[in-house]
Amino acid sequence: RRHAMVFCRAPFLAASAAAVDAAALGRALEEYLGSSGQKAWLEAHLQTLAAKQLAPFALDGIAPAQLAMPYLWDNGMGHGLLRIRLLGGRIFVRKLQGTQPRGEIWSDRQLAYLEGLVSLVEEQHVPDVDFVVNLIDYSACDLFREASFLPVFTFAKKTGCTNILVPDHSLMHDEYQHGAFNSNFHWLAIVGKAMTNHWSDRKSSVFWDGDFSKPSRIGLADLKPLLEVSGERPDKRWNMEFYASPSAHCSYKMSLNAQGNTWSMRLKNIFLCGTAALWYLPSEESRYSEYWYEYLKEGVHFVAINEQRSAADLEQVFTRSDNDLRRMAQRAFNYTAAVLRPFAVRRYLALLLEQYAALQRFRPIEVHASDDANFEQMSRESIQRVRAHAATLGAQSFHFHYPDRRDMLDFGLQRAFQAASLFELPCWGPLVRVSKCCRPSNQWRYMMNTSEEAWGALHPFCLRPGAEPANTWKACCERTNINIEHFFRLAIDTHPP
Repeated sequence: RRHAMVFCRAPFLAASAAAVDAAALGRALEEYLGSSGQKAWLEAHLQTLAAKQLAPFALDGIAPAQLAMPYLWDNGMGHGLLRIRLLGGRIFVRKLQGTQPRGEIWSDRQLAYLEGLVSLVEEQHVPDVDFVVNLIDYSACDLFREASFLPVFTFAKKTGCTNILVPDHSLMHDEYQHGAFNSNFHWLAIVGKAMTNHWSDRKSSVFWDGDFSKPSRIGLADLKPLLEVSGERPDKRWNMEFYASPSAHCSYKMSLNAQGNTWSMRLKNIFLCGTAALWYLPSEESRYSEYWYEYLKEGVHFVAINEQRSAADLEQVFTRSDNDLRRMAQRAFNYTAAVLRPFAVRRYLALLLEQYAALQRFRPIEVHASDDANFEQMSRESIQRVRAHAATLGAQSFHFHYPDRRDMLDFGLQRAFQAASLFELPCWGPLVRVSKCCRPSNQWRYMMNTSEEAWGALHPFCLRPGAEPANTWKACCERTNINIEHFFRLAIDTHPP
């Protein structure tokens, strides 16, 4: 029971939000959670969580053929799958779906996940492993029937899916782990805000900072009169969104949580804010869980709002005593502050990979020696270089669509006719690239502050840093557009639309 007593009163010790340094309190909490007694409990708990994820593969182990199966899946969803090999502390990555692996063609979610792996191998010894991680919202089980029996890492899943749960990208990126850019997404920033916002100073209304439009939130709009809906709206730039501060929940006694497309990153923010979570729960068969949900209990760590009787459940919440809600918020804070602090997130992944390595029926270094095509070594420097480009655009989320350098040469068109698949076409790789970067009628091709002229400036996401826009257009996009029909006619037998 030791973890249940963690900082029993800490989040609400301050007389007022301005009375205590939030960063100092956060560091004090981190120091306490790193003490020998807390560390021993954490190690055992994370071992148990990891073992449960790998239990379906304990008998037969993991074979190379299971990792090759996702190569056959035909799905072009943006973030896609990554096959990752950690070899001697080095990180090698191959994209199996989504935008292809050459150059700087990375999404923000992919980079965030890789930042966490870099932090892990910098800090701890990790055995050689070879694994596939799914970075889209849905588990591989949802998309591919055979995936239910494959050791694919995923962020969230439904009951019955044997995919292996790992920390999502919001727990892995440098902003959460290390406070890069003085980010308000940092664990210290969130728990610090929780511990300086006295319970009695918080608003008693139910806070909601999401939308009402997702399929998993059918009926949620009926609760709108009972909610305090966030007045902050995402600032859109380059068609991308900046989201509100996760510590916004720290100003309230209660916040509503609801699934997004699958899981929601909001839940951890509510818990880490020391705020009582009102969890809008869909039917049992539609619920998604992350790896750290295992311990959470209805009525102990959160209040359930059943979608079938949501209004009545929410009305009932207002009859609960203030002290009841405070204790519930405290218990959830105690658990998540310990299990989701950056070190614990890395430690869970390290323990999972250690157990995973023991199940491998092959040596990853030998597999890599015979199969390293399209694997790219990633490092903190290479990730930071792409991040710097995104920063110049003021983009929090992005997906670059650069042409391959080979396609800037004269043989680019010839290579198109020899492409083995649509994903290998010059300039636009997956079909989405031609619509976002090349097609004259699509606004993604243009910077948002220019007119949509037929020869407007290329969108920065399509232009490699330092490249000359006119040459990029002429050598790549224009040539591809002119010859696209001819290419499809040549490829009709092997690549029908």
